[in-house]
Amino acid sequence: MAKINSTQFVYPFILVTFAAVSVFLIWRKLRMRKVGYIKKIIIYPIKSVTGIELNSAYCSKTGLQCNECSDRSFLLVDENNRFITLRKDSSLVLLKPTLHEDELWIQCGAHKPLKIKLSDDFKQNKIIETKVWDQPIKGYDCGDEVASWFQEVLDRPGYRLIKYSSEFPLRSSLVENGGKIKYARDRPIIFQDGSPYLIINSKSIKDLNSKLEECDRVSYRNFRPSILVESEEPFSEDNWKQLRIGDTSFQICKPCERCKVTTINPDTGEQSSEPLNTLRNYRAAENKIQKALYGTTPLFGVGFSLDTEGQISVAVSAFLIWRKLRMRKVGFVKKIIIYPIKSVTGVELKSAFCSKNCLEFNGCLDRSFLLVDEHNKFITLRKEPSLVLLKLSFHEDELWVQSEAHETLKIKLSDDFKQNKLVETKVWNQTIKAYDCGDEIASWFQKVLDRPGYRLIKYSPELPSRPTSIEKRGKIEYARDKAIIFHDGCQYHIVNTKSVEDLNSRLEESKRLSYRNFRPSILVEAEEPFAEDNWMKLKIGDASFEYCKPNERCRVTTVNPDTGEQSSEPLETLRKYRSATNKVQKSLYGTSPFFGTNLSLNVEGQISVGDGVFANY
Repeated sequence: MAKINSTQFVYPFILVTFAAVSVFLIWRKLRMRKVGYIKKIIIYPIKSVTGIELNSAYCSKTGLQCNECSDRSFLLVDENNRFITLRKDSSLVLLKPTLHEDELWIQCGAHKPLKIKLSDDFKQNKIIETKVWDQPIKGYDCGDEVASWFQEVLDRPGYRLIKYSSEFPLRSSLVENGGKIKYARDRPIIFQDGSPYLIINSKSIKDLNSKLEECDRVSYRNFRPSILVESEEPFSEDNWKQLRIGDTSFQICKPCERCKVTTINPDTGEQSSEPLNTLRNYRAAENKIQKALYGTTPLFGVGFSLDTEGQISVAVSAFLIWRKLRMRKVGFVKKIIIYPIKSVTGVELKSAFCSKNCLEFNGCLDRSFLLVDEHNKFITLRKEPSLVLLKLSFHEDELWVQSEAHETLKIKLSDDFKQNKLVETKVWNQTIKAYDCGDEIASWFQKVLDRPGYRLIKYSPELPSRPTSIEKRGKIEYARDKAIIFHDGCQYHIVNTKSVEDLNSRLEESKRLSYRNFRPSILVEAEEPFAEDNWMKLKIGDASFEYCKPNERCRVTTVNPDTGEQSSEPLETLRKYRSATNKVQKSLYGTSPFFGTNLSLNVEGQISVGDGVFANY
């Protein structure tokens, strides 16, 4: 038997390992882009006192650390244990801290320096409870000698210094999420205002100074960042969601709101009106969501929390991270419904092709036909509930329209009607053109619906389409790259059967309804009611979609899809528990309730009943 040389196994193993590591490094590089480098690192041992510039520091979950000193782990309080900041006492900028081995030295003019041993936990002293921006936190009093120094130097009887200790509960970062400011208990802070790290871009300061008189110009010290970054463009930091610096990674909390602290000269403690006046002119919130959250307060710099602890150093590059969100199965397709004629009953399908405009089936496009009146005004169920009595079906190359006791109307789908008159109409204030389908078809609708003047028109692909409506940055905007035909506002509309069940549980039995009241393109069965509210991206079959906006509900939902009769439900009940709750959406949608989600298409493809629905949030 041949002897096996161990190198036969070792060398291939080394090669495979090397290849795997190389692939990982390339992958990581591809998902990161360099956006700048660290110009300065600044730690503030005592809240609102001048910071100390460092060449390197350790990034912990609660802020920067250097040796045994933690960022904003000391706090001045008054005789009532209320916390003191520069907002109340601008003379704090005159205190100059430095680190000397195991000591924090604080100097002020001709006064003898105060030396605080960082290893002293002061646990022999009294526990002081205070509040920093309405969040309670405790610290140990640093003793009479330390208190006397601050009282004498600042001429503030009653001032005392406290130090946080790790056995005390921490405070929570403030995070902008879903149009609200929320407390994030998994992102702890000590005495910081709202986040453990504040990042500012030197180019943004340069941009601000270009708008100020020379005598009013400021430095990074007016803004008190933890990390000063030099980036290529001013305010590029506004769009940084995740960062990697050295061994550490950060994620955004919220933009930093600016107050009168920025107007304090960091050398003299004197105050002026700048840079706040200028910042209000061009750095106040622009979109409705942030206007509702921050009002007229200007935004400058970004608050971050830490994902991965590690060391950072001056001159180290900062990288913006793209994180591919994982998709998970959230349900399956229960029904697919196409509506060839707007506001007429839909046709259930086993599968359909999802195009950029809409669902397609055998040459028929969703909502590609439209009824108009004698003035070319479009007709919907809002005006004509009897449209639900028309039943559609496909028969090879024909669309059949049936109404009880009337002869069936058969429309050839291959007929483009281009020999007929071009009709211009408006669907929700957006102009669109289509070809008249002729007198014979018009006569059928006029007779069956008893509506003289009604005519059917058909859209043709060479004609301009309409743009989709999307909710973006607190506004409803038109997305011209997402085309629709005669749809209300979006290409695809998804409803969840569990949401329909939840609504029915709140209605009297006689008033219960079906998915048909909501006219979705795709009916999904998910695990929970209203899970669809949070689906930002979806993959179904070969197609992928992205969120546009919630679907506002109107009186169409109150039309019985079997009889055309109207009632007050489900609108009355929906208004009680499905209206907008945050200020941004209240300003956009008023009291209109939401039910279902509107989507646009990213990737075309086939979908089928039974397909899994995958979403990320």
